[in-house]
Amino acid sequence: MKFFGCNSAEQQAACYDDCGKSTAAQIELFTACAGTSICDPACRTNITPKPAGGGPVTGGGASPSSCGTACDKLVACSFVKVGDKANCLNVCEKEAYQYQIDCVNNTECGKIQSACGGGSSGGSSSSGGSGGGEAVSIARCQSACDQLRFTECFDAAAQSTCRAKCSASTTAKRDTFSSCMSTSTQCTTGNACYASF
Repeated sequence: MKFFGCNSAEQQAACYDDCGKSTAAQIELFTACAGTSICDPACRTNITPKPAGGGPVTGGGASPSSCGTACDKLVACSFVKVGDKANCLNVCEKEAYQYQIDCVNNTECGKIQSACGGGSSGGSSSSGGSGGGEAVSIARCQSACDQLRFTECFDAAAQSTCRAKCSASTTAKRDTFSSCMSTSTQCTTGNACYASF
């Protein structure tokens, strides 16, 4: 993540520290997630201890100029509706990770979701913002459930439960599960991905 400019030196040190305190399963999930979506901050939730309040993990906000450029780009790429641009700017400046906003600004539209993170790219909220990104996120998640059924890691009931969970879950959780499953070739790994979902 540091190599691709997704981490500051302090964040890299904190990441190493988190890895030292994590289980082998957490590290495997983090590695799988980061391997498929390099700058996605949701990957870090696999190794970072949950916040004391139990709320979502967010960044400290990005610079106003980079947020403006990123939100304009997300509108142009159809990830954020024009009417949601003000909310995009607000969330970006308060909660985004600067490295993820830089990733959005430096990546072409078709590669933003895979390189920078899922439907919540650029600070748009998972409940509002990008209907298209949300649909893609759900489809990828349900495809991961189907993969578990196809490889006989799931029975039909478990597949159905998994698909329903995809529709009800947040974009960050869905995308972390999908990213984890994209590198899973065995039931043990696949079941570990689902258990963390």
